[in-house]
Amino acid sequence: MTTASDLAIDLGLAISRRTRVVIANLSAVTFLGATGLGVLERAHHHAVRAGSRLLLVAAQRCVLRPLALTGLDAVLIVVPTSAAARVFAER
Repeated sequence: MTTASDLAIDLGLAISRRTRVVIANLSAVTFLGATGLGVLERAHHHAVRAGSRLLLVAAQRCVLRPLALTGLDAVLIVVPTSAAARVFAER
Protein backbone atom coordinates (compact mmCIF):
# COMPACT_ATOMS: atom_id res chain seq x y z
CA MET A 1 0.00 0.00 0.00
CA THR A 2 1.35 3.37 -0.96
CA THR A 3 0.16 6.63 0.49
CA ALA A 4 -0.27 9.74 -1.61
CA SER A 5 2.90 11.28 -0.16
CA ASP A 6 4.90 8.14 -0.98
CA LEU A 7 3.46 8.16 -4.49
CA ALA A 8 4.37 11.83 -4.94
CA ILE A 9 7.96 11.17 -3.88
CA ASP A 10 8.33 8.07 -6.06
CA LEU A 11 6.84 9.76 -9.12
CA GLY A 12 8.93 12.89 -8.57
CA LEU A 13 12.11 10.84 -8.40
CA ALA A 14 11.20 8.81 -11.48
CA ILE A 15 10.31 11.90 -13.49
CA SER A 16 13.48 13.72 -12.42
CA ARG A 17 15.50 10.94 -14.09
CA ARG A 18 14.23 12.44 -17.35
CA THR A 19 13.14 9.18 -18.91
CA ARG A 20 10.88 9.35 -21.94
CA VAL A 21 7.99 7.61 -20.17
CA VAL A 22 7.26 7.04 -16.48
CA ILE A 23 4.85 4.17 -15.82
CA ALA A 24 2.83 4.23 -12.60
CA ASN A 25 1.20 0.85 -12.04
CA LEU A 26 -1.96 1.54 -10.03
CA SER A 27 -3.42 -1.93 -10.47
CA ALA A 28 -3.24 -2.65 -6.72
CA VAL A 29 -4.93 0.63 -5.73
CA THR A 30 -8.27 0.13 -3.95
CA PHE A 31 -9.14 3.79 -3.32
CA LEU A 32 -8.25 6.98 -5.17
CA GLY A 33 -9.33 10.15 -3.43
CA ALA A 34 -8.74 13.85 -3.91
CA THR A 35 -5.21 13.76 -2.54
CA GLY A 36 -4.16 10.96 -4.88
CA LEU A 37 -5.81 12.68 -7.83
CA GLY A 38 -3.88 15.84 -7.01
CA VAL A 39 -0.62 13.88 -6.86
CA LEU A 40 -1.28 12.38 -10.29
CA GLU A 41 -2.19 15.75 -11.80
CA ARG A 42 0.93 17.44 -10.40
CA ALA A 43 3.10 14.52 -11.54
CA HIS A 44 1.65 14.81 -15.03
CA HIS A 45 2.55 18.51 -15.19
CA HIS A 46 6.02 17.78 -13.77
CA ALA A 47 6.52 15.11 -16.45
CA VAL A 48 5.46 17.49 -19.22
CA ARG A 49 7.91 20.13 -17.98
CA ALA A 50 10.66 17.48 -17.88
CA GLY A 51 9.92 16.34 -21.43
CA SER A 52 8.50 13.04 -20.27
CA ARG A 53 5.08 11.37 -20.22
CA LEU A 54 3.31 9.86 -17.25
CA LEU A 55 1.51 6.64 -18.07
CA LEU A 56 -0.92 5.04 -15.62
CA VAL A 57 -1.79 1.34 -15.51
CA ALA A 58 -5.29 0.87 -14.11
CA ALA A 59 -8.41 -1.02 -15.05
CA GLN A 60 -10.37 -1.00 -11.80
CA ARG A 61 -13.42 1.17 -11.27
CA CYS A 62 -12.09 2.69 -8.04
CA VAL A 63 -9.35 4.41 -10.09
CA LEU A 64 -11.07 4.98 -13.43
CA ARG A 65 -14.22 6.53 -11.98
CA PRO A 66 -12.51 9.35 -10.04
CA LEU A 67 -10.33 10.07 -13.07
CA ALA A 68 -13.44 10.33 -15.25
CA LEU A 69 -15.44 12.41 -12.75
CA THR A 70 -12.64 14.98 -12.49
CA GLY A 71 -11.82 15.02 -16.21
CA LEU A 72 -8.31 13.76 -15.55
CA ASP A 73 -8.98 10.80 -17.82
CA ALA A 74 -8.82 13.29 -20.71
CA VAL A 75 -5.43 14.59 -19.54
CA LEU A 76 -3.64 11.50 -18.26
CA ILE A 77 -2.69 8.46 -20.31
CA VAL A 78 -4.35 5.39 -18.79
CA VAL A 79 -3.93 1.84 -20.09
CA PRO A 80 -5.48 -1.33 -18.62
CA THR A 81 -2.41 -3.58 -18.35
CA SER A 82 1.35 -3.52 -17.87
CA ALA A 83 1.71 -5.14 -21.28
CA ALA A 84 -0.23 -2.29 -22.87
CA ALA A 85 1.98 0.18 -21.00
CA ARG A 86 5.13 -1.41 -22.40
CA VAL A 87 3.71 -1.30 -25.94
CA PHE A 88 2.74 2.34 -25.49
CA ALA A 89 6.15 3.22 -24.04
CA GLU A 90 7.91 1.72 -27.06
CA ARG A 91 6.18 4.10 -29.47
